[in-house]
Amino acid sequence: MNILKSGIQKKCVAAALLCASVTSLPLYAETTANWWERWQDNQAFNEALDELGMSYQLLSEDPQKTLTRSADPADVLYWQKRTMQIYGDADKDIYYIPAIEDHDEARARTGFTGRNPYFNTYYYGEQGDTFTLTTSSQPDDVVCYAGLENQYSGTITTKYQVQLNANHSTQYTLSENGLMLLACWDKSGTYSHMNTLVRVDVTSTTAKKHPLFVFGLNTKEEWKALSQQSTPTGQTLLFDGRSRYVVNNSTAKASLNTNVLQMLREQLSYVMDYDRVNGLDGSSYLHQPLRGLNFGIFNSCCWSQGGAGRIGIGFGNSLPTETSWGHWHEYGHQNQMTWAWNGLTEVTNNIMSVSACRVLRGEVTDKSCHENLYYNNFSWDQQAVGSFLNAGETHQFDTDNDVFRKLMMFTQLKTSWPDLFAYIGKAYRETYNEGKGKSLVATNQQKIDFFVVNASKAAGHDLREFFTRWGLGYSADADSQIAALKLPQPNKVTKTFTSSLNGSSPITIEVPAEDNTVNIAFVTNTPKAGPTSLVWVEDGETPLYAQVVDSRNRSFIVKLRGQNSHGGCNIHSVNTAVNCNSGTSAYLRVAYKAEDNPHLPQGSYTGVLHLIARDWHNTDWTANVNVDLSIVK
Repeated sequence: MNILKSGIQKKCVAAALLCASVTSLPLYAETTANWWERWQDNQAFNEALDELGMSYQLLSEDPQKTLTRSADPADVLYWQKRTMQIYGDADKDIYYIPAIEDHDEARARTGFTGRNPYFNTYYYGEQGDTFTLTTSSQPDDVVCYAGLENQYSGTITTKYQVQLNANHSTQYTLSENGLMLLACWDKSGTYSHMNTLVRVDVTSTTAKKHPLFVFGLNTKEEWKALSQQSTPTGQTLLFDGRSRYVVNNSTAKASLNTNVLQMLREQLSYVMDYDRVNGLDGSSYLHQPLRGLNFGIFNSCCWSQGGAGRIGIGFGNSLPTETSWGHWHEYGHQNQMTWAWNGLTEVTNNIMSVSACRVLRGEVTDKSCHENLYYNNFSWDQQAVGSFLNAGETHQFDTDNDVFRKLMMFTQLKTSWPDLFAYIGKAYRETYNEGKGKSLVATNQQKIDFFVVNASKAAGHDLREFFTRWGLGYSADADSQIAALKLPQPNKVTKTFTSSLNGSSPITIEVPAEDNTVNIAFVTNTPKAGPTSLVWVEDGETPLYAQVVDSRNRSFIVKLRGQNSHGGCNIHSVNTAVNCNSGTSAYLRVAYKAEDNPHLPQGSYTGVLHLIARDWHNTDWTANVNVDLSIVK
């Protein structure tokens, strides 16, 4: 931990990368409500903010907004704040340990595997070493434990777990050499302590310090020192807020030039994206993200074990600066929901992998996500379902053994309706209802039927033809349920219009009136990007939103301005349909304004704005409109 707070003397324990203040600081829980102010001059914290595409100035210019974001588990600031809380006073031997759900309860609530409850401390001891551990502010329905780990590859287990006396001291003696870890469990049955942190003081110990690299509390330069150390365990430990990691010293030493902050930020970013894919947005108890940890093990490969968040991700001889498909894939297994029927173990986890690739690398069209996507003609088509239907393809999903070909059915749904899997995740949790509705989604057929019905609901379209062409065997009952919804069929895409927006120079795209399409306007496939339905004559510019990425794989949402006009008539909102007596072509105008994006850091960005052209009267007609973005600020 690198405390750089002005006016505070410090002494550093170099072997542990810890700094202990000579003068007293208020304990973390007692500081100002504006939690970030404590870290204003802390280099490690500011480096982490930069990795996250933020700055201290951004946090401080609107404190209420920052506090709101910090309370939202769907926002990265929630997790960064929690990291600073957990380890912010560890140099004084004080930890604030989150209360975690039991595995069975977490699985029943979320629909996928539980997480690891144990958090590393900065301690390693030998057999017979003792700790005096004191908890405080511990609720009656939260239990805390100390444990030991000394296995560093394969399915690592936490040994000698001893329950700590609530709000009192406990003597804990190591039965073997190893790391000392702490955990707290919420026993309320309703996860009422999902945001509770229990203070645990290491009052005394005969053990020695062990390095731990924490995102937000350690700098890039400190990594260069830590990576070259030989530690008591022979292992290097890291933490990013959602995962803890172990890697052997030799691999760490080979990672001297790895940008470990980028690696940890990428890991944190795509794990949060997986929550979004599954609809874990914190909107209700059922839809709360898990608060426990994944455990990334760089000493073995390539596996993912349910129950304690353990994942083997040792894909090379050094730590990567950039994560890749292997990491996304194995972490994807931890986030596979049990709405999936048999035969999809190596399929639905890659819904996550594709999403992670987009978040970190943008909508790449080469083999850089995975070459098998390329060979299966994957595209980021905003109407992929309509394009598939127009092509007349058929498949035998139920008997096909090609996991990447089967993945295409799911990715076509995902790119056509970006919010579809979040809808399905929420619907499944509400149906399953922590096991109370298990009988409704117990069999393979029930799960298939649940999926096709809820996919149609989420899309707002009748997807029976789509699933039939894919060869997915849904039942007559599911067919009747979808028919009763009286939804429109997906439009079959026949044309794509493209253009490029470079910098602040606005562009205009002409979409000619063909096939009796004289009232064309433009929409998006998610309300997060812009309007999703046409209107008849609406004035003004329309805000549009698109993801862009930079060379460091940081993603941002930029605001654009859109307008639409017909022939020589007046300019209206982007989704305005109107009659025009002086021409029938639609003219889409898109512009980027720097003043609309004040928080976008200096740099170069690329992305794609996806729009859908529709006609007010000819409702069967549609076209894709893609605007390649190249922005320099």
